[in-house]
Amino acid sequence: MKRPVFFIAVFFIALAAQVAHAVMPFELKYYGNLREIIKKKTPEGIVELDEALAEPHTYAVGILKNAEGEITALDGEVWLNYGKDGIDKTFNQVPKGEKAMFLVTAQVEKWQKITIPAAMSEQQLHGFVLEQARKSGLDIREPFPFLITGTFRDVVWNVMDGVEQGTDTRRPQLLWKKLVGYREETQGVVVGFYPASLHAEICHPGEHWHVHMLFTRAKVTGHVSAFSVVGGSQLELPLR
Repeated sequence: MKRPVFFIAVFFIALAAQVAHAVMPFELKYYGNLREIIKKKTPEGIVELDEALAEPHTYAVGILKNAEGEITALDGEVWLNYGKDGIDKTFNQVPKGEKAMFLVTAQVEKWQKITIPAAMSEQQLHGFVLEQARKSGLDIREPFPFLITGTFRDVVWNVMDGVEQGTDTRRPQLLWKKLVGYREETQGVVVGFYPASLHAEICHPGEHWHVHMLFTRAKVTGHVSAFSVVGGSQLELPLR
């Protein structure tokens, strides 16, 4: 290949890669590094929810300032669960000036539905979601949002309930508090973010993705640390 033709080919390959990256079917943002926040015990609010969740078709998961509770957004509708009110109480309105200490958001206008063919454990779902994202043309080297709607079993979920000072006066520290719940079987919608290996900062330590669930009948939300799904439930991925 002659040198001018070679450079032209390289230019168009690079341009095509940039265009492919630019047309991803969602816009993802995150505020704060969750693993650093937990490690360094810095739970201050860093972004106002009214600002971060203002765009239409917003999906989000996050934690309220000072670890006071959980944030879930589903197609622009925001659900807040404050630990001080108990694990089973969720609000559908955002108080003026409310802030998040951590938040990841995505704007998605259209989703493609994929039937989950059989019952799957969470570990099996990891591979299934990643493979379906790859097949659909998403760049799995970058974080992406997903939804799962249907029936879930063995759901372990929690709501942050603030921080308190440790009792060891020689080594002052903040302790994270949370309320934990369990549901043997429930109907719900999972709002999740699958991180690439270089973006582990959007996950809790020890978890492979960041998942919240809105329990459909109770209209209650929280962070989910373990679950399985019944066959026939629907996975949704951003539509290219």
